[in-house]
Amino acid sequence: SGKTTVIVARVHQLIESGVNPSNILIITFTKEAADQMQKRYEKEYGPTQAFFGTIHSICFRVLAKAYNYTKEDILRANEQWEFMFNFLCKKVSSTDLQEYIKNMIAEIGYVRNKGMDYRKYQPEHSEKDIFRATYQAYDEFKKEKNKIDFDDMLVYTKELFEQRPDILAAWQNKYRYILIDEFQDINRIQYDII
Repeated sequence: SGKTTVIVARVHQLIESGVNPSNILIITFTKEAADQMQKRYEKEYGPTQAFFGTIHSICFRVLAKAYNYTKEDILRANEQWEFMFNFLCKKVSSTDLQEYIKNMIAEIGYVRNKGMDYRKYQPEHSEKDIFRATYQAYDEFKKEKNKIDFDDMLVYTKELFEQRPDILAAWQNKYRYILIDEFQDINRIQYDII
């Protein structure tokens, strides 16, 4: 439908009208889409200081600046999976443990992204007690390892912006122009951050 063309042209128009490129933030929902859009911009108009990235990448930038996080502080998918497997294999007798783990990870993410109280959430794919125990143990595991996952990036950024108006203002001043690809696909916490 030409959305990429419109966003790329809009970025160029902003820069041509005198906007500092470093004040422009372009958010896409996959790293590949961000890379493709940046390459398309640079092919048509040349290099730019505008930031093309995902919501997670911008949140990580915020957290890295505020808390000195590095990429080593991000929990890898295999670490998450290994924890879930070791924790749940002792608690459930599922014939398809992989599917059970996948659903558990998805539901924990759903609760985190919705800002819900996990103790009041009624899980669809597990018993309430198992969900609560897994949620708590997973949080403790991340704390012990001093790691954050992708959901934490969003949650912690939202909390930081709510608790520190000075930090929020600094980022608002930095990115005065925000363009979002596939805006209709954002969830509540992403909307709140934006």
